[in-house]
Amino acid sequence: MDHDPSAKHLSGFMIWLRGVGMGAADIVPGFSGGTVALITGIYERLVVAISRFDTRLWVLLKEQKWREASAHIDFRFVLWLILGIGCGLVTSLFTIKTMLDMPTLRPFVLAAFIGMVFGSSWFVWSEIRKVGPIQFPQVVLVGIGIVIAVTLSRLPSPAQANGEPAYWFLFCCGAIAICAMILPGISGALM
Repeated sequence: MDHDPSAKHLSGFMIWLRGVGMGAADIVPGFSGGTVALITGIYERLVVAISRFDTRLWVLLKEQKWREASAHIDFRFVLWLILGIGCGLVTSLFTIKTMLDMPTLRPFVLAAFIGMVFGSSWFVWSEIRKVGPIQFPQVVLVGIGIVIAVTLSRLPSPAQANGEPAYWFLFCCGAIAICAMILPGISGALM
């Protein structure tokens, strides 16, 4: 995967805009905010920023070295991105729910979802191909991923089977979903 050096010099507005896209994508089943981050060139910067929430950060905070702590986690980037993700989530929740509730718009919204899934799949596949020719293990892993996604989508929801799901189950689902929101190609909404 090519690192986009210009991602380091994005304005706050451009980071926010990418965050809006990530937040909106996290609402769409089968699409992920991580995929939007990958497509828009900020994925590596995002992963580095997340990985820096470590013991070094806590030491800097404990010693009240605010500037060093801010620089350590790329605070400006993280702040603008979180603001954008929040805006994208809130806006999309209301907009998409309203459109899905309208019988005339529902098929078009679902078709757009499928288009986003196929488009992002094509992008990720092209990133794999940049490394070299497709190898058999990659094809096997794609097949395994498809089987897992189809299997998960066919499972009955716990609410349908037993009424309300247990809190421990909701916690586990939330933990999986939040990880899925960062990984390209894995949808938190689908999980």
